[in-house]
Amino acid sequence: MKRKQKNCIIDHCLPAKALAQAGALCISGGFTLIELLAVVSLSVILMMTATSLLISFTTGSLRNQRAREVKSEGTYALSAMKQQLQNSASLVTNSDLQLCENGMNKIAFRALDNGVTEFMLETDAEVTKIASNSGKYLTSESVTIIDDQLNFNCVESPNGDSAYVTISFGLRVGNPVADRAAEVAEQYFTTGVTLRNY
Repeated sequence: MKRKQKNCIIDHCLPAKALAQAGALCISGGFTLIELLAVVSLSVILMMTATSLLISFTTGSLRNQRAREVKSEGTYALSAMKQQLQNSASLVTNSDLQLCENGMNKIAFRALDNGVTEFMLETDAEVTKIASNSGKYLTSESVTIIDDQLNFNCVESPNGDSAYVTISFGLRVGNPVADRAAEVAEQYFTTGVTLRNY
């Protein structure tokens, strides 16, 4: 005579051999502790990886945004000064009584319309900016002039009929002492221009 197998639901699993002897099937009502720990551990690892990727992306995005801001402001200021100097009628003595010397922090020139323009650093609301005496700022309050340096190096040609001016300065966004590294961007700018009508 064939023996009938009993089906039972129990809260815990017995070893397969004991179940076979008892003639019962084991139907588990949940996961084991090891399975739960494995799933939780994998979930934590995935969440940590996703979080670190998000932080890296955000930090990189901020750094790139700051670098673009510095580059945009510096390029604008440099090109504006270069263009106006290139199209000037002549250099004139600046407010520090310098005409064409190395190490000047101001440069003055006469425009074709006979107006005199001087480029210099000016402090406005505790922010140093590159400015002209016409009241126009070439940089905004969002950037800082590195070491408060705007340099003009002027060299006359041997025959005295032209001059070559090198313009250099550095810009920074953020405070390297107080801000995180990703919040600080700086760049140095330099160009040279030959004055057509010296």
